[in-house]
Amino acid sequence: MRRIIAVIVVSALVAAFASGCSRDASKEQKVPAGEQAVEEEHASMEMAFKVNGTVITRGEVLRVENMMKQQMQARSTPQQVEAMKGFIRKQAVMNLLNRELFEISSVETGVSVTEEEIDAKMEEIKGRFESEDAFREQISGGGLDEDGFRKEVASEVRINKLFDDIMKTIEQVADDDMRAYYDENIERFLKPEEVQTSHILIKVESADTDEVKVEKRGRIEKLLEEIKGGADFSELAAQNSDCPSKAKGGDLGSFARGSMVKPFEDVAFALKVGEMSGIVETQFGYHIIKSMGRTPKSTIPFEKVKEKISEFLKGQKEREIINAHLEKLRSSAAIEYADSTWMPE
Repeated sequence: MRRIIAVIVVSALVAAFASGCSRDASKEQKVPAGEQAVEEEHASMEMAFKVNGTVITRGEVLRVENMMKQQMQARSTPQQVEAMKGFIRKQAVMNLLNRELFEISSVETGVSVTEEEIDAKMEEIKGRFESEDAFREQISGGGLDEDGFRKEVASEVRINKLFDDIMKTIEQVADDDMRAYYDENIERFLKPEEVQTSHILIKVESADTDEVKVEKRGRIEKLLEEIKGGADFSELAAQNSDCPSKAKGGDLGSFARGSMVKPFEDVAFALKVGEMSGIVETQFGYHIIKSMGRTPKSTIPFEKVKEKISEFLKGQKEREIINAHLEKLRSSAAIEYADSTWMPE
């Protein structure tokens, strides 16, 4: 349910930490610490917008913006992040606006959190870091100390409890509704035809000379003759192939159309089970392909996808309810923006 709102501060900080584990930190494009600090200090007391008299400062928006940028850097180029600056600003404002509206709703409906609940959530989050120092470094990079982060955590716990209360009104998804969705969207449950193949690859590099290419072509031709003469395909693949699949005797497993480069795919799907190709040239080099099996296209039975359909329909209903609640909160709140720069829409 917490995924219904886009990122809020706690989620952004933890996600930024998680994404950092899978990328080269030396290549990470960060906002210079000094420049960021000066910008946030200058903006810290200036209003971006206010909701029912509660001021959200430009510094708060900039802090969330920076955390969102850190998340995006794990899967985008610096140029792409730069091109999305306007979107990031609007999303950061929307995140903070939504959170403030939900905070108001939680107060109005009497939702409360205990110190024990906050402690438990804090410990859960700290457990995702390799050490206490790593945790403190991450939240510090997000412009918070531990007390400030604890307030953010308390807010998240309170809002999630509000969601839980709201969601109690949702009934179980009826079998008839699941069946209707399945029948109306049957194309989503079609499993395409797949083939299982093994291959031997003699890799050709872009820097290879014509003489080297001729030598490699000769190698694949010799292997083809050996197989035709009775040699075991998988053994020759294990001994000679330049593909990682050599560890499995050349077995590539099963795949549908669109998974391989076209010259390879065209031959793989044209072969009969047990049949072997001649020499197939692709951008990777020279291949010998052997068909190991074929699975015709089929429809996944309703019973196998029933649970996933139920989860999808329930999630859809949750989003509808939360969005309706959010629209109601917006319409009754007094929202004022400093200027159009800080408006989310």
